[in-house]
Amino acid sequence: MNSLHQAISWGIEVLEQRGNKNTRSEVEQILMHLLGCQRIDLYLQEELSDRLDRQVFEQLISQRAKRIPLQYLLGESHFLSWQFKVGPGVFIPRPETEILIQQTVDSFEDRVGAYRHTPLHFLDLGTGSGNVAIALTKLLSYCRISAIEISPVALTAAKENARRHGVENRIEFIQEDWSQFLNRSSDRVDGIVANPPYIPSDEIPRLDLEVQMEPRQALDGGVDGLDWIRILLKEAKRILKENGYLIFEMGEGQATQVRQMAQAEGWRQYGTARDLRGIERVFWARK
Repeated sequence: MNSLHQAISWGIEVLEQRGNKNTRSEVEQILMHLLGCQRIDLYLQEELSDRLDRQVFEQLISQRAKRIPLQYLLGESHFLSWQFKVGPGVFIPRPETEILIQQTVDSFEDRVGAYRHTPLHFLDLGTGSGNVAIALTKLLSYCRISAIEISPVALTAAKENARRHGVENRIEFIQEDWSQFLNRSSDRVDGIVANPPYIPSDEIPRLDLEVQMEPRQALDGGVDGLDWIRILLKEAKRILKENGYLIFEMGEGQATQVRQMAQAEGWRQYGTARDLRGIERVFWARK
């Protein structure tokens, strides 16, 4: 591999042989990460090849060929217009969760000005990398967030991401199982947001290998995938303020059951938001 073109071709060939998808894009992302350049530079600035550590490049391609998530190899993941630190043991942010952010902003944006001196208080349950809490503090200027996460690895990453984005003073990070937190909490909050585990347990072994390498506790929603959503619908109303919102992500095909569960728990104002594929992806309910 004496040139970047050869490196790109070699990387693509290795990944294709192992059945990876989007091979060119992934090879380009690895090279951009190693060289600190833009995609176009890979094809127009051949002199960059002199800066490439080929041993490190080959190691990263070999690891990606084993289906280790690309985000773990690069140490970061893109969400909305920001980058977040991730690594093994940290759930990787998904584009679908951007719908959760949009629904939350839409629900509260007309109320933010009234809370200039008393900020809106949200709970972010299962914060993972902190992407939801951080995005909301950046988009809703008068909110503060209590971010709950049981994993010490994920919590460390979330705290670092908050510092990176300059919002660490507006987020309180709490290490605890969030179902236990809800059960003991006596605070009243304006909003509860969550991207709970919602994949049925027996489907997890059939997921892509990359997904199976992420923390199972962030994926496994029990037999029908709805265990954690049941907890949300049961406990949230007790600690929400009047006119407060519960907003959470759910899996494909779960909306009908979630609506039925919400009705059974006494929620009267609720709805859903669809993702770019038209799937009912986010459920919201107002107290």
